[in-house]
Amino acid sequence: MLKIRKFKKEHIKSIQKILKEVFNKKDFTKAKKNLIDSLKPNKKIYVERFVAVINKDVIGICGMYRFKNHPKDLIGMGWFALKPEYQRKGIGTKLLKLIEKKAELLGKRFIFVWTDENSVKFYRKNGYRKTSLKLIPKEGNFLLIKRLKS
Repeated sequence: MLKIRKFKKEHIKSIQKILKEVFNKKDFTKAKKNLIDSLKPNKKIYVERFVAVINKDVIGICGMYRFKNHPKDLIGMGWFALKPEYQRKGIGTKLLKLIEKKAELLGKRFIFVWTDENSVKFYRKNGYRKTSLKLIPKEGNFLLIKRLKS
């Protein structure tokens, strides 16, 4: 049974293994530092991360973030990854909906994601569209955005 838990320090090793499988080496190195940093309080960025767990096995991560320089009605999704054997089973869509719901509860009107070409189809299927919005820092090749219900 799928459970969603708050990301904690004890999840780092499991998540590192997943990220190493899913992302390229450059992104994996960045992710390791970013995950550790996300556990520390930071006034310049809002970060909230979650892990997906099945039978005590951490199978994925998802989260959201917002830099102070981003528009106030916008929040980003970051480090969205699942173990390859759990992909294409609807779990990613469940995680996506969780993040969207949490963003709505925070009063955000839009959610964005930086992604690579391999993931564009997944996000488009879930209502995300390419945008000409300029956000810094640039964290991927494609910037997609979705209007939330709130």
